[in-house]
Amino acid sequence: MRKRVNGLLKNVLRLALTVSCCFTMNISNAEDGTLTNMKDSAAQYLSGSHSVYELSTIENNNSIPLEIAGTTYYFTPNSTDNFKLLSSLSNIGNSYLIETTADNALFYLKNGESTTYYTYDYSEFPNSLYYLTDAESIGNNTIIQYQ
Repeated sequence: MRKRVNGLLKNVLRLALTVSCCFTMNISNAEDGTLTNMKDSAAQYLSGSHSVYELSTIENNNSIPLEIAGTTYYFTPNSTDNFKLLSSLSNIGNSYLIETTADNALFYLKNGESTTYYTYDYSEFPNSLYYLTDAESIGNNTIIQYQ
């Protein structure tokens, strides 16, 4: 009986820690444009005045990678720009990256005499980047975690 109670207490504590960590992450990142409000943060940032970054194949210490058509390019945000948001955007991948005009661009890529401009189609972003997965199964009980 004691083993069963200890096992149950361990599971309750594990669940409490998982939920606590998730809510802490959710609250601390709410302003950064990550996970819970990426769509709104990207819309606000990209519709306002922001820098336009040149993409390069050369990486430096502060650069953020961005893959386009199988090639990894890098850009280095200005210190005044939102580094976390730009990094989160690049982590989304190129699924939402679209060619655009110079007026709407976030990135540009020079190829000889031509220049291609890119931005994110944030209207297509999901409302939340959280999703649920099975973390651990214990008997008939399953603990779910946010990722």
